Amino acid sequence: MSQGEGIEKVRVAYLEMLPWIVHLYLHTLQLSVDGVPRTDLLRDLSYTAPIPHGRAAALEAVLELPPNSTVSLRLGVGRAFLQYGEHPPDAQRGWELPAAVVVVLPEHPGSDSQRRVYTSALP
Repeated sequence: MSQGEGIEKVRVAYLEMLPWIVHLYLHTLQLSVDGVPRTDLLRDLSYTAPIPHGRAAALEAVLELPPNSTVSLRLGVGRAFLQYGEHPPDAQRGWELPAAVVVVLPEHPGSDSQRRVYTSALP
């Protein structure tokens, strides 16, 4: 039996919260598995746009991932124009974006077995 044979696909929920200064370009969404572009992994997608100087942006996606693979999710982003007083105290350092959260969903609906996987913060 080869590696990964007999293992089912894994369903995960991906949550990305970004401050209002970051704008996501959903039309640039790209998913790839081991470097090969795939369009069949995305099961559900929800995006809540940010409100300037108020609410953060939220991107939620349900993905179905193949076993023993490396999955890459890429999105284009833009920055909002900030006035002089809105920059952080150390403008040379830049902005730190919060990490995304990946939750492995249960195999059977109604099951409570969930695991969270956290990514590192982006510099």
